[in-house]
Amino acid sequence: MIIKDENMLVAFVNAEQPPVKTKHICYYTDHKGDEISLCEVYEATYPHPEAPQDAIIPVTRTRLIRTLKRLDYDAASLILMEAQQKACRMIEMRM
Repeated sequence: MIIKDENMLVAFVNAEQPPVKTKHICYYTDHKGDEISLCEVYEATYPHPEAPQDAIIPVTRTRLIRTLKRLDYDAASLILMEAQQKACRMIEMRM
């Protein structure tokens, strides 16, 4: 199904089917309470519903990789990544 507007084109894809290809974009951390999570942002490519052989539709998605308690030994690398993200935001705000 395609919805057309003057400034926008929306196509609905069947996201239940596996994508034709996926491309990693980045990782980020998220925290809620005493837990820290590692998430991935990726681009999933699906065939166009009206022209599956000729066109594709890229969709940006996120997925949860793992969630750990902040006090767990294995969470150290995620805490370091979170600190790096904060440092990058501070540098970006100063520019």
